[in-house]
Amino acid sequence: MKVDIVTDGELRTTIPVVLEIKETNQKPKVSVKELGTVPVKKIDGYYHAEFFVQESGNYNLMVQSGEQKWTKELLIKEQEWISFNGQFGFTVVLFTLGVMGVFLWLKKIRKKLD
Repeated sequence: MKVDIVTDGELRTTIPVVLEIKETNQKPKVSVKELGTVPVKKIDGYYHAEFFVQESGNYNLMVQSGEQKWTKELLIKEQEWISFNGQFGFTVVLFTLGVMGVFLWLKKIRKKLD
């Protein structure tokens, strides 16, 4: 049995943890000690499990298929959000740079026309 965690980057809250379980003949049972049993579906020849976590911390993941058992401790970090002021400031800076770029471009075109 081969288990792959498909989620890109670090595991964070509000982002699904996606598992692909391959090389097994029996439908595996996936459970997270702190959450309970996770539903498993067969998609394109492999088994697929997906779950969300709302609180950061360590979670114990267990996949069992027949006699085979796979366990792993997952560290899930808190999702970081940009504040409204941070987003607004970033947008204003990008808009200002864009307008300055357009003015410089127009100035260059006017010089060529004169």
